Formats: sequence, structure tokens, C-alpha cells
Amino acid sequence: KTMAGETASCMMFANAESAPESFTYMESYVRERLAAGLTPHQLLLSFNVSSSVQEEFALGARGGADEAVVLSALLVRWVSRVQDVDLSRELVRAAIDGDAEAVGELLHAGAPWDALDDRGHSAGSHAVARGHVHAYKLLIDSGARAVLREENKGGGAGGHFCGENERYLTQVLHFEESRILDAERRPVMMEWETQLMRAHADLLCAPSATHRQAANFESASGGEMRAAADRDVLNIGFGLGLIDRMLQEARPRSHTIVEAHPDILAVMQQEGWGKRPGVRVLAGKWQDELPPLCERSKRGEGPPFDSIFFDTFAEGIDELRRFHALLPDLLRPGGVYSFFNGIAAHDAFLHGVFCEALRRELLALGFRRVDFVPVSVVHPKPHVWEGTSLRHWWHFDQYQMPACYR
Repeated sequence: KTMAGETASCMMFANAESAPESFTYMESYVRERLAAGLTPHQLLLSFNVSSSVQEEFALGARGGADEAVVLSALLVRWVSRVQDVDLSRELVRAAIDGDAEAVGELLHAGAPWDALDDRGHSAGSHAVARGHVHAYKLLIDSGARAVLREENKGGGAGGHFCGENERYLTQVLHFEESRILDAERRPVMMEWETQLMRAHADLLCAPSATHRQAANFESASGGEMRAAADRDVLNIGFGLGLIDRMLQEARPRSHTIVEAHPDILAVMQQEGWGKRPGVRVLAGKWQDELPPLCERSKRGEGPPFDSIFFDTFAEGIDELRRFHALLPDLLRPGGVYSFFNGIAAHDAFLHGVFCEALRRELLALGFRRVDFVPVSVVHPKPHVWEGTSLRHWWHFDQYQMPACYR
């Protein structure tokens, strides 16, 4: 079966990731054809290259470079470009058909896991819509591995406004009755999220039997999860204070809050959060406030927290992964961690890819179990979005709540 179309150029390279090998093979082929009497122009035409590639060769050849090397570099780039288009098209077709065997072969051949059709719909979204579970799982696996291969630079892939935290921290916020909006009328936090915060708070301090069963939680000593009164909890990102009020209801032994935005810090001061028993407010970015705690942990004090929740604004999966690298020095064995899971909330397939990538990353960091517990969502009424610059960013009927046990 020809997976990349019928052109000789596409069949020449089975794996798009082996660029050095592709160049070596191409150079050998080009020198062989030139020695056989083929002209560079004839060789280019045999690959059906565009006129721009022919012009590039003419320029390179006039510069005195080795013709075979110039030809090889141009042809490898051209083949890769054509192969990507053909493989993407075939992968989308296989996903639509639910042909898991073809999906696997195409991914192995170098097809991009996030291949799109002409209308911008991904192969994965087609598999989701048609219930092709095996094909979907193969695409999720390929996507998760690709995400984890990417260097963690903090650029912020994975959602709206990601990687814009520095700009957000300089903006004047608008505090309205049931929401906080930034200077561009983007929702920082909204009251409809209370239902999700309640689920997180239950998980962190007093999980229901349903959550215990879903996560199969056992403490380090083999018993029930410790009561909130014996727990030290950490929340990164105060916002409207929804989850922090819920955590206070459970009366934890200590309650640390990291918040960086000066306007929210001012509200917290007015409400007296820093004076509440057991509450400590760290005014600053988590990137600055938490590493010193990690250093103390490494010096022998041990991780300081039993429960941790992460919910910042204008940060994406890259920043989240950077935070995850700190968890072994922040979360005690037997502790529980969760984060607000709004990553790629516009696309069920991409959401699944990022969830799987993060699950694998946390397991590699030493977590015993990482689950995504489905929580039913009551969608907010349309008027909730009035006056914002973003409408209905949440598109799922169920929220996949991360339940991560160390």
C-alpha cells in the first residue's frame, strides 16, 4: 500500500524525522543521476519542483557551490514539503474511515499527528466525531509523544491567551459582580466556574466516595486520606477566591496562596486574607516564590504541602510543565495535586492530547496515579458572556478534572 501518494519523490523517504539520512541518500542519488548524463534541469523536472526551486538552484549554482550538494538540499526540502501534504491527506482519510492500521502506518511514516483537512478539521477530530476509538488512541499517543518531545520553553501552547502572563500582570483589572475581566475584557475568572472549583476542593481536602473510588486513593500508610485539619494546602492563583473560600471551609492546618497580580492582591488585603489563621499570602509570581521552598525541601526539610492546586491566567501548557518540575519538592508522598484543566477547551482531540501528555509527564515525575475524573458541567447562560471579548470558550459537557496522587 502506498501511503504517501504515487510520486517517486514521496516513496523515496519513509520517515520524515530522518533528515540527515534523507540528505545522504538524496546526494548519492543525485550524483548517480548526474554521472549517468542527466542535467540538473532534467533532474529537477523529474521531481516536479516549482519554478521557485529551479530559480533557487540557478542562484546557488552561480555562486560556485557544488551542484550536487545544492540539488540535494533543494530536493530534500521539496520532497519533505510534498510528503507532508500527501501524508496529512492520507491520515485524515484513514481517520475518517476508522482504518486504525493505516493510521498507525502513516504516523510511522512521518505523517503529522495534527494533520488537518482542507476545512481545518484535524484527523483526530474526525476520529472523535465518528467514534473510531482505536484510530483516536493512536493519534492521541502520537500527539502526546510529540508534545513531550518539545522543549519546555514557557511559550504557552494549549489555549487562549497562553504565554501572555507578563502583559496581563501590568493591566488594570475590572472587578464586576460575578467575574474579573482584564483590560481587554477577557475573562480572568467567572462565577460559573464555582461548580468546577467545588469539585477540586472536594478532591483536595474532603474527596467524596465517588472521587476516592475513581482515583483509588490510598495514603502512604495504607489508610484513608487525611482530614483537612491535618493538611497543608497550596493554591496558585487566587482570582475570585472561589476555591480558597472552599478550602477555608475545610479548615486546613495551613493555607498558602500565591498571587501575582497587584489588583487582586489589593482585594485580598481589603478582605483580610493575610490575617486569617493559618493563611500565608505569597505576593508574587510562582516562578519567584516557589523555588526557595523547593530549595529548603532539598536541604532536608522535605516537601511542605499535602494538597496543591494550580490555576493561573494567561499561562499555557509550557508554563504548567515548568511548574510540574517543582512538584517533587513541593508535594509530600501521599499528597494530591490538581490543576484547572482548561487546556485547548475548544477542541476535544487537542484537549485529549495535552491531557495524555501531562499524565505521562506526572507519572515520570514519580506520581503513583494520574486520572482525569469526569465532572458534569452546567453551561453558563449566554448573558454571562455579555461585555466580554471572548464568548463561550468552554465547549464540553464534561470537565476532565485532574486527580494526581503522589
